[in-house]
Amino acid sequence: MKKVVLIDPCRFSRVGVEWLINSRAQVALAQTNNLVVADAQIKLWRPQLVIADLYPYFLEMHNPKILESLLRACSYSKLLVYLNSPSPRISKYLLDRGAWKVITKQQEITQLEKLLDAALCNPMGNYSEPPLQSAPVLFSHREESILHYWQEGLPNKQIAKMLNIHVKTVYTHKRNIRLKLGASNRLSLYLDLANNQGV
Repeated sequence: MKKVVLIDPCRFSRVGVEWLINSRAQVALAQTNNLVVADAQIKLWRPQLVIADLYPYFLEMHNPKILESLLRACSYSKLLVYLNSPSPRISKYLLDRGAWKVITKQQEITQLEKLLDAALCNPMGNYSEPPLQSAPVLFSHREESILHYWQEGLPNKQIAKMLNIHVKTVYTHKRNIRLKLGASNRLSLYLDLANNQGV
């Protein structure tokens, strides 16, 4: 089964691209809007195709190290980047770092369809993979929420209050997140996140 990771901050774009992918091929698909989660998912899963709208992440100054890590993780995958608007500088940067194709969202949907066919189909146009299997989920919904608030720097008590759970549950989820990301302890995870975010 071919594996695809979809990264886009816009939920509506993710739904549209997911529909387009599923209408063309049976694939295991994982999607996210979080670069740290995407980086971990790609390293864990080694997908054949990564589709990403990275334009908004280039605009945020704290993302360069996360983007570099993500691009290194994609070295074994075809990276198809679609940008909100044309940017020769960003396109060159991505192509120099191994992106397979860089297009813009303003281009015809048929171009994206052709690229998906090229990435997901064998030369005969048939899919040589076994039937559809669900994509492995790296984090539960609650763990994703806790990771999001944790990255924002919120204290455990505030996270617990916002999610209507006990503080010890927050600690447990943080431990599970740390183990899934391969950090040996909380300090190494903090240092890794701080290095990735340029703190």
